[in-house]
Amino acid sequence: MTANDEIKKMLADAWKAEKERSFIDIADCPQCGWSELHTYYITGRYHLCECQDCGIFGKGATYDEAIKAASDAIGEGLDWREQPYPFHLKRLRDMDD
Repeated sequence: MTANDEIKKMLADAWKAEKERSFIDIADCPQCGWSELHTYYITGRYHLCECQDCGIFGKGATYDEAIKAASDAIGEGLDWREQPYPFHLKRLRDMDD
C-alpha cells in the first residue's frame, strides 16, 4: 500500500466515523423511492443526506433543505459512493452559504 493509499484509507475511515456519530434519520429517497435516504447532522454545521441505494445526495443548513437539495439533484447523476471520503467536498463547498 502506498502512502497515498494509506492517507485515502485514513480519510475514508474518519469520514465514516463522523457520519456514524452524526446519523439522525432514514427517509424515502426522492429519486429511487427506497427508504434508504440517510441523513446526518455533520459537526453541528449542516445536514447531509445520502441514498444508500441510488447514491444521490444533498446538503443544507436544515434537514428540509438537505432533502430539497437531493430532490433538486434528480437526474444529475450524483453518486456519493464514487468517492467515499469526504466524497463530495467540492460540491459541498459550492453549496456552502
